[in-house]
Amino acid sequence: MTTTDQATELTEAQAFEAILQWSLDRPAWQRDALRRLVLNGRLAEKDIQELTAICCDKAAKCVPLAKDHLKSVGASGEPISLVRIAAPTGINALPDDQTLDFSKVGLSIIYGDNGSGKSGYVRILKHACRTRDGKTSIRRDVEDATVTPQSAIIAFARAGVEDSHNWTPGAATHAELPSVSIFDTRSANIHVEKTNAVAYIPEPMQVLEALAAACDTIKGNIDIQIAQRRSQTPHVLSAPSLSRDTAAGTFVFNLSARSSISQLELLAKLPEVESKRLVEIQADLAQEPQKVVARLQAQKTKLQSIRTAISKLCAASGEAAFTERDRLSKDSYQKTEAARVASEALFAASPLPDIGKDIWRALWDAARRYSNEVVYPERKFPQAVVGDDLCVLCQQPLSQEAVDRQSTFESFIQGTTKADEVKASNALQRFHGDATKASLVRARMSLRFSRPI
Repeated sequence: MTTTDQATELTEAQAFEAILQWSLDRPAWQRDALRRLVLNGRLAEKDIQELTAICCDKAAKCVPLAKDHLKSVGASGEPISLVRIAAPTGINALPDDQTLDFSKVGLSIIYGDNGSGKSGYVRILKHACRTRDGKTSIRRDVEDATVTPQSAIIAFARAGVEDSHNWTPGAATHAELPSVSIFDTRSANIHVEKTNAVAYIPEPMQVLEALAAACDTIKGNIDIQIAQRRSQTPHVLSAPSLSRDTAAGTFVFNLSARSSISQLELLAKLPEVESKRLVEIQADLAQEPQKVVARLQAQKTKLQSIRTAISKLCAASGEAAFTERDRLSKDSYQKTEAARVASEALFAASPLPDIGKDIWRALWDAARRYSNEVVYPERKFPQAVVGDDLCVLCQQPLSQEAVDRQSTFESFIQGTTKADEVKASNALQRFHGDATKASLVRARMSLRFSRPI
């Protein structure tokens, strides 16, 4: 392999320079996200919300990643070294006034007999720094009956500047200490025997990984906003019923961000008639629904009665009605004349006038009812016993001649000729009665209607 085949190694600073160049043609929100990640190391929920707003609005204010922002990255590349562990309290049998110092340069070798405390110091560092052996427990002094809280002071230096951290097992460690890796025989076994995740990811890679995660999160936020917008879109816009041939339909079907607001206002302006109708509808809808329904039901009932009356009036005053009237009148006249002729032929020798006519018939009908219902209910009028029964009219004993005369009278009344006359006369009277009822006056047209909805 020649030297030209070997991959070029980049420092973190150079990698950030490459990211800066790559970001120049990226969307504004991604460039702003890179700036936040470089400066803060992560994106908070507020950052995600602001970046989502920038992504949705091209005019939103944003601050893209620039070369000046990379200056803060260079400091993170400074090495960190341990200086000392001091004041170990409640940890194994380590004296709380003892200090373990590390050399600032070169290699520090710590040795001692078993039980001298070497493992106790390593356990502190495994908790405070980074290690593969994450199951190490901090043991107490078996002779400590008071359960003293465990703590220690860890001093470290970055680029020659010393700092310290008051460490306790249950609290979060200092942000700089995980840069120090602790390796011992237990860690070696884990490296050799188990599958391990990458322990260190270069900071430029962390920035790009966080940017990719932010892309997914912001896409999800935008998808939610799109769904909300669609659910809030009025049906008239999502499924317009307007015709494409109308001006309003053309505007709605071609609606976009470039649509003219002035044209929309012009199309939305109602004519005076429709504006007046809209005011009326709003006034009607402002009323109490139950009362409006009751009022409309009453109006409906009145209108239906008027409709029925008008229909009857039209039927009574139409050509067919007059034709039917003439037919019934003619039929009644003919049947009456036939009955009159039969009556005159039958009662010509009668000593009294108008026998068989209406006035006499009324008298005869009354006599029949009186006989059947009161005097002789056991037999049908005009059946009678000669010499025994009395005439229901004159109250005199009936002779054979009188009985025969009554039978003749009843035969005439019950006969076809007289029955046809009565039937035709009743039909004509019913026709005149129905025609008289078919009147708007009788329908009580004095109605007051409210404005319809």
